[in-house]
Amino acid sequence: MTIITAQSGPVATATATMNEIVAMASAEAFGRRLIQNNLRSIIVEAMVAKALGSAWRWSSADWAPYDFEGPNGIRLEVKQSAAEQTWSTPTSKPSKPRYDIAERKGFFVQGPDGSAWTARTGRNADVYVFARNDIVGELADHCDPAQ
Repeated sequence: MTIITAQSGPVATATATMNEIVAMASAEAFGRRLIQNNLRSIIVEAMVAKALGSAWRWSSADWAPYDFEGPNGIRLEVKQSAAEQTWSTPTSKPSKPRYDIAERKGFFVQGPDGSAWTARTGRNADVYVFARNDIVGELADHCDPAQ
């Protein structure tokens, strides 16, 4: 990787492997006890994946209509929330849970040629898991499955 400034040209050159970059990004995104909302779902889905076992396929992706596909085509979606957020202050009230399972008019499916819209009115999943971390304060840890 070469870092270039507009005035002086290259200022630093560093060589990094893909695994090093992924490890750095993972540590930045998930290396704290509180995980921001848009990333916390990955942690919670990983917890659910471990609980479900190998009979279920973790199928979540960018804008996927559900998170897991199980035996006989059962579709499962994970909804997650936390009382303490990354932006919470010592005087903040706990965040209230909000889960959206409203009916949809369809969904996008990833294919070899990109995404394709599938029109279908109804809920995208057959089963929903509602996960919530209710712990507030220094003990709150969004990566702890016991919480």
